[in-house]
Amino acid sequence: MNKFFTVREGVPYFTETAMEVPKLRSLVEKFQDNYEKFAAYLYHMTSFTSAYFDHGLNKEAVIIDEFLPEFKGKKLPKLIYECIDELNSFKTAEMRMLESALHACDKLGEYLTNVDFSELDDNGRLLHSPTQTMNSLGKIAALIEGIQKVRETVKKGMQSEEEYYGDRELNMFDRQIEKND
Repeated sequence: MNKFFTVREGVPYFTETAMEVPKLRSLVEKFQDNYEKFAAYLYHMTSFTSAYFDHGLNKEAVIIDEFLPEFKGKKLPKLIYECIDELNSFKTAEMRMLESALHACDKLGEYLTNVDFSELDDNGRLLHSPTQTMNSLGKIAALIEGIQKVRETVKKGMQSEEEYYGDRELNMFDRQIEKND
């Protein structure tokens, strides 16, 4: 079991286990003065227990606004994205499915918000069928129920206040020293 974050008084910190991951250790070493901000950013971008978990399509922008405002409109260091990929590699299949389902729900909600039932195709027929849309809306309750079940499964996998990512244990390849930075 891998726990990479602990939250104390509302502030996320890396655990000792996190420092065994070369990318995370490199982040701390490279950004000694600001690594706490980056740790908070990584926690909120990847953690099921983050208050931002359900923020949807604008999650990254909101987190940058609150934790890394100096990067607003700029590109984050490449190492940050590598750390996100590394953290995501430890997530359980259930967590990945939940995140994918929530992303799909966000896209569906965006579609429903923007659908124009008066829009016509090249042949003068409605581009979006109100009947099909209404039939799809009838299935939303089942979708929400399914997401709640997956969310409960993910919660069961969490065993403490620390962040549990998954069943993939750190191995000798994960612990190798970074040489490309």
